[in-house]
Amino acid sequence: MSTSTQTSDGKLPTQRAVEVAIRIGLVFLLAAWCFLIVEPFIIPILWGMIIAIASYPLYRWMQVKLGGRGKLAATVFTLVALALLITPTVMLMGTVADTTQALSQGTAGRQPDHPAAAGKRRGMAAHRRRGIGVLERRFRESRCHADYHCSAS
Repeated sequence: MSTSTQTSDGKLPTQRAVEVAIRIGLVFLLAAWCFLIVEPFIIPILWGMIIAIASYPLYRWMQVKLGGRGKLAATVFTLVALALLITPTVMLMGTVADTTQALSQGTAGRQPDHPAAAGKRRGMAAHRRRGIGVLERRFRESRCHADYHCSAS
């Protein structure tokens, strides 16, 4: 005679509930992991959708002008879009290369600062910090004299 607390597979309801909870937890963990993998691509995909929707009327216009040839219109549209993206990038890279070359030629004969000069700058920074501390103390003292009721600090 079987008891009414066991299920057909011979497990107690609490054991079955624990197994189900673990499986649900693992499914949520797997879903979260998948989201973390896909997350960096969400914004580029959304921008791609926005650009595709915004440029579709231009593609349709080009398709009509090319006599209804969709493949030719897609090819021309892609080449024009690539030219619009690649041309400024190449120009920018040329400018960066020229600027880097000019910068390297301008600093070719210079030597780095002497360590004593760096120490002198650190000393000046410490002097400025002491000066700021003096100003803060004088400001507190002036407020105390103006209030007439502050305690000595």
